[in-house]
Amino acid sequence: MTSLLNDTALNPLLDRPALAMLRQVWLQQFQRELSGLGVTQIKLRAQEDTPPAESRRCTPHEAEARASIKRHTRWQGYKVHFTECCDEAGPRLITHVKTTPATQPDVQVNDTIQTELIARALRPETHLVDAGYLSGDGLVESQARGIDLVGPLRESSSWQSRTADAFDLSAFVIQWEQRQVTCPEGQVSTMWSERSLSWTRRPAVQVKFSASSCRNCSVQSRCTRAKSGVRTLGFPDRVTFEALQKARERAGQAEFHLWPDPKAWTLSSRDSIQG
Repeated sequence: MTSLLNDTALNPLLDRPALAMLRQVWLQQFQRELSGLGVTQIKLRAQEDTPPAESRRCTPHEAEARASIKRHTRWQGYKVHFTECCDEAGPRLITHVKTTPATQPDVQVNDTIQTELIARALRPETHLVDAGYLSGDGLVESQARGIDLVGPLRESSSWQSRTADAFDLSAFVIQWEQRQVTCPEGQVSTMWSERSLSWTRRPAVQVKFSASSCRNCSVQSRCTRAKSGVRTLGFPDRVTFEALQKARERAGQAEFHLWPDPKAWTLSSRDSIQG
């Protein structure tokens, strides 16, 4: 590679796809360093000095292969998403296979999978998925396609949701028509704004309570740890919020926890399970 770079007559060879790929992988993974004796050394780059996983190539032999990690599993390559029918009265058949980059989140695949199933006249009435595939966007869009998307929801990461006596979002009353929220102590929000977020295709709502109400509240420590002392809330638009609420209510039902054993569900011949 150094010879190609230093010889102007050979420089055009670097434009060949195989060599361009090899050079990119080399630059992403390795670096030259001068030792104390003035000797050039080749070293593997530190993890923090490499590009993000979604753009970092693993090998010059496979352009789209990426490195990924899921819980305790690390791999280089791709993800493969299988969808199979789970009608207890019929055979278990794989109805769809989708290969994606290893770094692509599972939740981004639902739209493609359902669209392709519908195009092949294989639309499921119920689509069972694990938590990685489920989102508010997905619930709403699946409903629009006539598909009931079912699966466990991820738990909230807020400290209020993980603290026994704290006030998480479920402790507040949302008045959609009035565009306001009432807190557990009866105070009403003073700001309501709707905005678009980069990671969702639907608008989100942000509300804020007044500083005087929050700072003088006797249960403030159970509500907010913000330096300002003021509680703010964020939640999706009404359609998405209500779809998520319905999913949470269903997740609380006893029969839900028998999933993913399809024999435990009342399924039609057009149901499918994905993972």
